Amino acid sequence: MTTLWITRIASTAAVLGALASLTTPLALQEVDRTGRPIPCGTALGASHTHSLAAHEDDINRQLHDSLGPPYQISDYVHQCDALVWAKRTRAGWVGVAGGILMMTTFLGQFGALAATALPYRKIPRIQTP
Repeated sequence: MTTLWITRIASTAAVLGALASLTTPLALQEVDRTGRPIPCGTALGASHTHSLAAHEDDINRQLHDSLGPPYQISDYVHQCDALVWAKRTRAGWVGVAGGILMMTTFLGQFGALAATALPYRKIPRIQTP
């Protein structure tokens, strides 16, 4: 009985944790011109922060075109997309695993209750000569 409750709590925590992790803000390791990490928004949806990454990409492209190789062309928009995709994938796997575990513990209990509620019918033994 205790194991069942621990499994239920763990599976519920996995599902809620996966959903909560989607709301945490994401940022790249690279910094913008002010020294702050380049924000990527949250895994729930793209926000205006992708425009900040695109703006940094444009600045880096212009500097590379005008001043040459000391300035590298960046691809922060695709890096943000990859970061958001990785976060959604991890949260999805944890949420699905927790959901499956939650469903099996709850449905398993209802299946056990249904089996005990069915009338018990004794099968007669066949007499062999």
